Amino acid sequence: MGLAKRTEADNDLTRTGAVVGTPAYMPPEQASAAKEITTAADVYALGAILYEGLTGRPPHQADSAIATLMKAAKENIVKPSEHNAKVDRVLELICMKCLERDPGQRYGSASMLRDDLLRWLAGESVSVKPRSLVAILGDLVNHQLRSAIGAMLLGVSGGFALGIPLYSGIANRLFGRPESRFSIEALQESLPSSARSTSWWLSPPEFLNGPAVFFGLLFCLMLGLLIRKLVRPKHVQEALAIGLVAGLLMAIVEFGLYGIAAGWQTFAIVNADEIDMLASAAVSNAVGREKAIEGIVGKFPDLQNVPEAQRGKVLGQIVSTQIMLSSPPVTLVCLSGCLVFACIYCVAGTIHSYRLSNHSFSRGNRLLRYVEVLLLLTIAGFLFCVSVFTLSGMISSSDGRVSLSFRVWFSCLVACVLVIPGWIMWRWHFRWASYAIGLGLIVLALSF
Repeated sequence: MGLAKRTEADNDLTRTGAVVGTPAYMPPEQASAAKEITTAADVYALGAILYEGLTGRPPHQADSAIATLMKAAKENIVKPSEHNAKVDRVLELICMKCLERDPGQRYGSASMLRDDLLRWLAGESVSVKPRSLVAILGDLVNHQLRSAIGAMLLGVSGGFALGIPLYSGIANRLFGRPESRFSIEALQESLPSSARSTSWWLSPPEFLNGPAVFFGLLFCLMLGLLIRKLVRPKHVQEALAIGLVAGLLMAIVEFGLYGIAAGWQTFAIVNADEIDMLASAAVSNAVGREKAIEGIVGKFPDLQNVPEAQRGKVLGQIVSTQIMLSSPPVTLVCLSGCLVFACIYCVAGTIHSYRLSNHSFSRGNRLLRYVEVLLLLTIAGFLFCVSVFTLSGMISSSDGRVSLSFRVWFSCLVACVLVIPGWIMWRWHFRWASYAIGLGLIVLALSF
């Protein structure tokens, strides 16, 4: 009830006017010397009083009155919960409603503010709702367009940083090596009359793969720091919003590059034996043709029930259908991998960097904690992707059972998840105890 009494007392216009004239409590329109000052300035002053009651400090604070005026005119206000984690979230919404930069977005009158405060005291629902991600993005576009575009470009750059090494590695493995199945150089030597040009994008320089992976991963690890430095989010919702946009663009670019290589892998892996059998049956001598036909019939025994004149057509349909049916799972698995790493580097990286910036760590300690978490998330993301590939049947042992390596990888994934409490509470002994548990899990996995 003390809060309600204080609010009623502050409705006195003389007291409110004095507060509005103080730089630390001054609304942006007055700090920027706007010509029209309405009663919205009084609502702002009441919100400033509430803000100080919640945090112990005014909304704007600097070393001098001029610097305070500049902050009031140009800078956004940090949420009360960033100064005091125990602040009630509904009361924080009411306070920030009063302190909106746009006067039209504040309470229409002091009585409307009073009604919401009375509802809060009674435990009833208030008129203020949390801002949506769309509204936050709208503010970023309106007030920080250059920074938002820069963060999006960083997301696109991250997509190239991960997608190019993935594409280059697969392209070299399939086309660039003389012993590979699809080596164009080997094909040119075997059939010179049907020579095909070797495009640079089919076999990028293989010696660049290692540096590309190293520098691409290093750049992606720093993405969250770079985005936070560029946009400077004022609250965690804003960090989440810009991280999601940058991550979406990163996933699109990465999938655009990796998806091409994944399509090649689909055609390279699926039905390769059947295609070889069909080719042998078509061009081999009589003995080779008989062996190829026996192999085909052995793999598809139902072909014996098909009229001989239709067997070739039916077998072609089988091969084509299996290739087409294998494409969607490969595409979905690759897309999930791209989304996982985009969320790690852009979303989690930006949020974690923002959280670290609000703690009194030294610069070196802050960087160490950031890299530690992002590296662990990278390992967890990689192991998640391996798990998805294994469970979808794209990675398996020769006997079809889950391999020992998968058990080790899954143990590492569990160990990474166990570190989460340490990340949340900043306790180093939680984190390192989790590393020890993870090592124990790996030893157990190797022993079975």
